[in-house]
Amino acid sequence: MIVNVIPAKKLPRNLSALSYKIPDALEAKIKVGQLAAISLRNSFTSGAISEIKKIKKTAYPLKYIAGLINEKPIFTQNQLKLFRELAKYYHTSASLFIHFNLPKLIKKDWRKLAPEIALIKSCPKTKPSYYWWRNQNEKNKHYLNLIKKNKGQLLIVVPRINDISALAKELKLKSSDYTPIHRQLPRPENFKIWLVASRQPTALFIGTRSSLFYPFINLKTIIIDEEHSSDHKQSDMNPRYEVSIVAKKLSQIAQNKIIYSSTSPSLASYYELKLKSPEFKREIITSDLNNELTKKNFSFISERLYAQIKRTLNSNKSIFLFVNKKGEATSTSCQDCGFTFTCPSCTLPLIKTGSQFVCYYCGRQEDMPPFCPKCSGPNFHSLGLGIQKVEANLKKLFPAANIIRLDKDIKKLQTTNYKLPTTNYQLPTTNYQLPTIFLGTEYALDKINWVNIGLLGIINADSLWQHTEFMSAETAYQLLIKLLTLAPKNAKIIIQTFHPDHYLIKSIVKNKPEIFYQSELTFRQKFNYPPLTNLVKLSYLDKSEAKSKKEAEKTYDQIKNYKKIEANSPLPILRRKIRGQYKFNIILKLKNLDDLKALANIIPNNWLIDIHPRKLLD
Repeated sequence: MIVNVIPAKKLPRNLSALSYKIPDALEAKIKVGQLAAISLRNSFTSGAISEIKKIKKTAYPLKYIAGLINEKPIFTQNQLKLFRELAKYYHTSASLFIHFNLPKLIKKDWRKLAPEIALIKSCPKTKPSYYWWRNQNEKNKHYLNLIKKNKGQLLIVVPRINDISALAKELKLKSSDYTPIHRQLPRPENFKIWLVASRQPTALFIGTRSSLFYPFINLKTIIIDEEHSSDHKQSDMNPRYEVSIVAKKLSQIAQNKIIYSSTSPSLASYYELKLKSPEFKREIITSDLNNELTKKNFSFISERLYAQIKRTLNSNKSIFLFVNKKGEATSTSCQDCGFTFTCPSCTLPLIKTGSQFVCYYCGRQEDMPPFCPKCSGPNFHSLGLGIQKVEANLKKLFPAANIIRLDKDIKKLQTTNYKLPTTNYQLPTTNYQLPTIFLGTEYALDKINWVNIGLLGIINADSLWQHTEFMSAETAYQLLIKLLTLAPKNAKIIIQTFHPDHYLIKSIVKNKPEIFYQSELTFRQKFNYPPLTNLVKLSYLDKSEAKSKKEAEKTYDQIKNYKKIEANSPLPILRRKIRGQYKFNIILKLKNLDDLKALANIIPNNWLIDIHPRKLLD
């Protein structure tokens, strides 16, 4: 008898399982899903038995497995099938998923496993559905109704670990009502949850993306909360997978129901599911910063926003002013007319590098002109406001106001009359002076009590989408919608912008999401970007910049002539170095991901492959 074993150790991407002989004494005990001890490269490791073959003779000699680590299966057949499917999809080895998801168990705990982890039972096949919401209370009611009606296991996948407790609090769940799943749980606790998933046919789980790999025995429904979130993609390490893809693969195997949920669906879901937006009504005011320049107002606060801040303070309400701080300037504009320098080839913002403008999408370079091509003005400035500058400006405009700055960089939060000792806190509802001006980045959104907010101001909306990444407008739109959702119904909303006619701003002001989605789809189609095509990012890293570039160019020369694959020439990432290594990316565009198989023997194993990358310049 022969078994195929998927080692819990990284293998080359074209090798997922290894064959071993079974000693006669173990033949009656062998089951798919068991963990076996195997000899690999002159050392011992563990691996999951994925297939059993009743073959006595082989064309080449095989090693025997060294023994069974456990007699009871650790992985379900559905899990193993999911790992194999994902390995094919992401062009990696199934062994990576075994290594990534194998519980680090205490040896004595193995005997506590259920007699056998059975196959997940099928439920009626349904296509993914979408819950598009804007009201938190309505969302809570909808989720509680789904939980109440569910007759099996239900998994809610959230983007971040702190979202688990936050969602449970919103739904008013007790700790006994649900089981949390995330990577930072202690080993014994993680193993207990593994057992709950494999034993308890009716249960509620709330977890991060890794929760999809647990051995559920009766998983009926998967809810992907904040479906649009970039945190649903594992981008910083292998395997580089996305929650929506894993959920779909799992649904094909186990026939469970998938529900996407968000205030602002991803463009991919909008396109794939042909979504129609629900009606939303919210009064939103824009302040055209071009008019402020005409009036010689060069501060960060427009006259309209200034007047509304004064009215809000006088009405004893608090204010939240949002500033997008990303560290680097994201674009360069004319200070006289607001003109933004963009690449003639792909229309995306140019990055100022010394005395030149560079487009990191197409590689175009040009000298920075001394004057604006639109108005001939000599004054240029970089967008991407620093929050400290805005804070200083506010203190001059409102010297008596209580101002709290909230961003990741601040170590001690200073206000006029109050000092907060740490950045890791939840602001109390009554323990600070009202009215207050909160000035914050995205970091601040879960740090304040929104009930007391009477005004939401966006200091410069343009800086949110004027990035060189192809998804910049989409992520900007989603962030703005999140801010609007957090603001109380009666709060005033003012968005400052140099581009009030941009489709993103128009969509939000007119309460018509379809304006943004259709316009963004037109842009993506013009330049052949997802969701109308598939992107694959190939990356090579080396301590030597010259070697990294040479290897990237060598691989590019081998793949550039494939007819079904459009390959961009290698470009360095914006930061150039990651952890002391120079990184070059090759971006592939292809209609069918199956066409990537043609490059299986061309792309070396020491290259990184990222299917559906969200960022191309990282």
